Amino acid sequence: MKVGLIGCGAIANIIVTSTLDDENIEITHFFDNDVERAENLASIANGIAVIDFDKMVREVDLVLECASPSSVVEYAPKVLSSGRDMIIMSIGALMDKEFYTSISKIAKDNNSRVHLPSGAVVGLDGLKAVSNFNLHEVNLVTRKSPKSLGREIDKEEVLFEGKASDAVKEFPYNINVAATISLACNMDINVKIIVDPNVDRNVHEISAIGDFGEFKTTTMNYPCAANPKPVCWQHYLQLIYLEALMKLFQLDFKMKEYEIYSDLKTPVGSNIIVRLDGRTFHKLAKDLNLEKPYDLNFSKLMADICEDLFKEFSPLFIYTFSDEISLVLDEVPFNCRVEKINSVLASFTSASFHLHLNSYFDSINRPISFDSRIIPVNDNDLPKYFKWRQDEAWRNCVNGYGIWALKKKYSPKTANEKIHGLKNHEIHEMLFKEGINLNDVDIWKKRGIAIYKKQGKIYKDLNIPIFSDTFFKDNSII
Repeated sequence: MKVGLIGCGAIANIIVTSTLDDENIEITHFFDNDVERAENLASIANGIAVIDFDKMVREVDLVLECASPSSVVEYAPKVLSSGRDMIIMSIGALMDKEFYTSISKIAKDNNSRVHLPSGAVVGLDGLKAVSNFNLHEVNLVTRKSPKSLGREIDKEEVLFEGKASDAVKEFPYNINVAATISLACNMDINVKIIVDPNVDRNVHEISAIGDFGEFKTTTMNYPCAANPKPVCWQHYLQLIYLEALMKLFQLDFKMKEYEIYSDLKTPVGSNIIVRLDGRTFHKLAKDLNLEKPYDLNFSKLMADICEDLFKEFSPLFIYTFSDEISLVLDEVPFNCRVEKINSVLASFTSASFHLHLNSYFDSINRPISFDSRIIPVNDNDLPKYFKWRQDEAWRNCVNGYGIWALKKKYSPKTANEKIHGLKNHEIHEMLFKEGINLNDVDIWKKRGIAIYKKQGKIYKDLNIPIFSDTFFKDNSII
């Protein structure tokens, strides 16, 4: 397992030199805005100094951040979007609610995780446990020596008193503890920072009050000689956490060896079409007693499903007829993983079907499912694909009306025998004799339904033309 490192300063040096003989930890890639620092640390670990960050992410299994809150903001989205896990040391970056929400979504969408070491305090498991029992108040009082803050004073001074979110902004490199506690208990805690010439260590006093009662902890940490800002205790805990995480990853990797298709991905940079088809819907048609040859309510149901898909996955275009849905994705989700795309879209479509079913029909007592397949395409192939599907919609229309008309006169068996082998123009002639002119049939029955954005709103088009080579450009879809 390969680990990539962001930031090659004092913290990184301590971690790297402490893990050189640890067979469970292999830090192989080193990235820093100061290339010389990266090269120096890489030479110690017999690793690679990296200039191209994106290339590093592609080549490692895990990224460890040891730089700064601004580095977390800049690089965490890239790491998590790639499906890689990330250990974040500069936890203060996560106090920005908008950023926290953003990377949480990215991690979820790409099956990646963010790991947060406890750092310079203990007891976070207790805080997390009581946070579910009406936690009223959490207070952190931090005492620091003037040296750790680059100050020279001869008496105690309160530097800050307020909420953790504000403390992190004013002291981004010195108040990770406040951010860690806030995230552990899901609360913007109260913080007081005191610079005290009478202390030679960093002191963190935590008190929590709630319906459970009250508890207090005190942690005192000696500064490290390499850097007076962080503390030795913090590094020891980080190293322990890192080693435990590596062992967990090794087990995880071993199990993933059996997931032989999990790395199958769609071509990078290519649009894809996902086609969803209802499974055994001929039985469903009987269960729902659908009107023949077309049921307007069923088509409305399929259009509602398409709208849900549009809101959830932001495709360029969706086309549906009968029990089939095709959607075009230019931003491929789930890090282009084929298994993930197929499974999620098929299950989402099935769930949406059941969600909207009662709006049009009585409930049914069996599950309904869709299958899914992926078709990579370029812009030139899009019109060809949808013309192909629209031709199929037209064949369905002709045959549907044909068999419907024959079943009015004959048994189902005889009707199927009579329509078998008939050409389209022969079915047309037969229907015309029965007083049915397919030219007068609703357009959506002949050509399907399109769902796309029009003037910023999701538009369900029941009167689409025959797809031409210019349809998508004419409607500003691509």
